[in-house]
Amino acid sequence: MLEPGLDKIWQEPFILDLFGLLLRGDRTVLRALHQEFIRSAREGVPVNRLAGIVQRHSGLEIRQSLRTAEQVMGYVLSKHRWMRQMEGGATHKKWVCGMTCPILGHGQAQEDTAREPVPVNGPFVVNGVKLMFPRDFESGHMEECIFCDCLALGCRLDS
Repeated sequence: MLEPGLDKIWQEPFILDLFGLLLRGDRTVLRALHQEFIRSAREGVPVNRLAGIVQRHSGLEIRQSLRTAEQVMGYVLSKHRWMRQMEGGATHKKWVCGMTCPILGHGQAQEDTAREPVPVNGPFVVNGVKLMFPRDFESGHMEECIFCDCLALGCRLDS
């Protein structure tokens, strides 16, 4: 069962657009994929099974399908975490670089926000790009999102 708020993110038109960005497929096929992905995510299906859904709808190799499923799930979970931090009273956030993140500059973002956290409702500036949270595909900067496994941690700074 999906937590409240997470279900809303899945319903956003952007998720369908994200599948389009990652797969560049026929819109009818992408809609079917989106709906099946939502149903499966609600049931708590693991990402490797979600990759099978991507593969069935896209015809990609399983490795590419797994990467696509991971990217979509990563975006949804990152956005949900950020929304929960705002609701939970966090005033600021810090970037935490993932152990396997290959994107240059993400480690620097961690160092920068460790010294000076960013307001929770403001953007991180990573490699000159504004991102509200790691894997923020909505920013329009795919190069900062693909293969990213970073996190944003909320914190409370007392005035």
